Amino acid sequence: MMINLLVVAIFGAGFAYLAFRRLDWAMLTIIASLPSYLLRFKLFGLPSTILELMIWLTLAVWLCKNYANLSSGIKSRWQGRGLARYPFDWEMVVILALAWLATWVARDSQAALGIFKAYFFDAIVFYLLYINILGPKENLPRVMRAMTCSAALVSAVAWYQGLVDMTWLNPIWSHQNPPRATSVFPYANAVGLYLAPIIVILIGYGLSIWKFARERVWELVAVAAVIVLSMGSIYWARSEGAMVAVALALLIWALIASKKSRIVAGVGLVILMMAVMGVPEMRSKVAEKVQLQDLAGEIRKQQWRETRKLLSVNWQKVFLGVGLSGYPVAVKPFHQEGIFFDFDQDEDFQARLKSSAEYRATHWQPVDIYQYPHNIVLNFWVELGLLGVLIFGWLLIKFWYYASLIYRKRQDMMVLALALAMLATVIHGLVDVPYFKNDLAVLWWLIIAMLASLKLNYERSITKNNRR
Repeated sequence: MMINLLVVAIFGAGFAYLAFRRLDWAMLTIIASLPSYLLRFKLFGLPSTILELMIWLTLAVWLCKNYANLSSGIKSRWQGRGLARYPFDWEMVVILALAWLATWVARDSQAALGIFKAYFFDAIVFYLLYINILGPKENLPRVMRAMTCSAALVSAVAWYQGLVDMTWLNPIWSHQNPPRATSVFPYANAVGLYLAPIIVILIGYGLSIWKFARERVWELVAVAAVIVLSMGSIYWARSEGAMVAVALALLIWALIASKKSRIVAGVGLVILMMAVMGVPEMRSKVAEKVQLQDLAGEIRKQQWRETRKLLSVNWQKVFLGVGLSGYPVAVKPFHQEGIFFDFDQDEDFQARLKSSAEYRATHWQPVDIYQYPHNIVLNFWVELGLLGVLIFGWLLIKFWYYASLIYRKRQDMMVLALALAMLATVIHGLVDVPYFKNDLAVLWWLIIAMLASLKLNYERSITKNNRR
């Protein structure tokens, strides 16, 4: 939604004042309002969003307030004196370099620069701001409250759509069969992509404060309520990928957390498998979903076939991809306008397709060209090239390595929650786009920043104990 520049100016002035008074409050406001990227405006012809405005204003205020420290730090680095490094620092530099290169590979340089700014530069800037402003562990409860507020607002709209008026803010997806809630977002799957990792994190937060239940009973109730509301929102959105991602993350959690939880999870898994195998209809439905034989799955497989053809054209596309925002145009020569789909599960489907033009017409499903291939590996491959896939793969491996290292030492539920929230994001990303969206890119780097801060706090505590 485009908003008036006067409104933007008034909001910007108010937010800048907040940032000058309390940088931590400014950061918490950003976390609570990640979907504010939907509020868009143009300044001197350049598109921007309220989310981006808040990040840039926070950066400007932080630079002004820390100018002396930053100058001395740069001077010390220049003179060769050692300084503390950020976790994932060189990975961030490589990612920014690859994303910048991808703007030159892209056909539409203006659109590519916009994606570079929103999905890479802004998100990594937010990571750096988080480490410096909200990094100390005592800020974690406030961060979680901000995240809880964000999930509650998104869920409230989805529940209103599901229970009262599915057409509100939802002119297109409300006419699906069955109708799907979109909350504040433009499409239904965005609800699951946003809420799935947050649900896992909130569960971890709830477990981490359970021992203080008497003193924080209302906070526990609020967190539990938002978890339930968020799960319900995913149901209203009919986001099967998010449901599976959360379920698998929680199953792995149970297998890791304790001996009792492993026993419970094992028994539950056996019962579930027996139920699936014992009910033919359920077994058939699960097999259809796992093998991606339903309509959504067949469309995804067609997208992936087209993308593989695109990437196999020449070595340049293999190594460089097609550039930021270049996929829809680049895949067009390889795009198939639709697929034949067996809506009726007809045993003679292939034979009837060959013999009847009328049958082919009634079983033809048009397929659009999407912005991305809807697979986390292919998404990064077409946008950033093979090196982009490798660097993000390495980033995830390093992220989970740090998480496992800290969890083995501290048994910190928040560390486990962050690791599994990222896992849920990746699982969902096997059939969707969990990064290339303004709020999702910032949420991705928020999860990394939270773990990085816990790592730094852990290292400081070890250093402090060694000095005693």
